[in-house]
Amino acid sequence: MVSTLRPLKTQQLLAIFKALDREKRGRLGLKELDQIFSEMLGTNLSADELRYTMKHLINLGTVSEDAAAGHDPRSDAEEIDFSTFIDAVNGTLKLRPLEEILCGTFSKLTGGRDRITIDDLLRLADKAGIDSRSDARVRLVTRMPNESADFAEFCKCVSGT
Repeated sequence: MVSTLRPLKTQQLLAIFKALDREKRGRLGLKELDQIFSEMLGTNLSADELRYTMKHLINLGTVSEDAAAGHDPRSDAEEIDFSTFIDAVNGTLKLRPLEEILCGTFSKLTGGRDRITIDDLLRLADKAGIDSRSDARVRLVTRMPNESADFAEFCKCVSGT
């Protein structure tokens, strides 16, 4: 089953962006990207891998006549602002199947197990600095009554947001 996720609302993306922008600069740079990978996902990327990933995010989030003509003034940029973040996230959600987007994250969060638990998701929210109020567990249980989900069930839960 191939499904897609609707574009996220600006308020949803703003909450995510603010949680990732720990220094409150209004921009995400290589430092924040490194924190996302190392602290949230437990993956350490080299400086080159971080720069490549940032460039990819910038390219996903921007369209330029200069780029179409072969000249891209952002080619050395190492930060994204909120507008670029919105375009990168929603562009990815439109262009890639949900299963493809979530596969690596599911595997990383579960440590290779075949099921993700509510506790796995709450830990991720905590690492991301997202306030998962006391009702977060209750809301997750309504989507995952067994308090865990296999990959297909997880995708269905996410697509229902």
